[in-house]
Amino acid sequence: KIGQMQVGEVLARVPLPEKDGIWPGTVAREYIEQGFHEIGRGLEIARFNARDGTSRSLTEGGLQERALAADFQKDADKIRQEWPRTAALLEDIAQYYLRDAERQDSMAEEFTDP
Repeated sequence: KIGQMQVGEVLARVPLPEKDGIWPGTVAREYIEQGFHEIGRGLEIARFNARDGTSRSLTEGGLQERALAADFQKDADKIRQEWPRTAALLEDIAQYYLRDAERQDSMAEEFTDP
């Protein structure tokens, strides 16, 4: 399992396919569609780690995370027919960012005047 996760982390850096330009690349998608779930987990981890830190105003909330979630959801919708399991992975990532957006909103509320 750990080896598959490491493979996923490497595949997260493969150039995007020219056909659709959607992350992850075709090789990673093929593994995901074959049921290599840990490779998908490695892709998720690599994608989250690639974001690094963020900066925002104290009252911005989760705007950045909502934009990321929308992008992942849009990509999932585009590839769902051909790559259903990969689309599900992208939706999982979108949901993660939506949850993080809610967390950021809660933190921003502390700095908003009542």
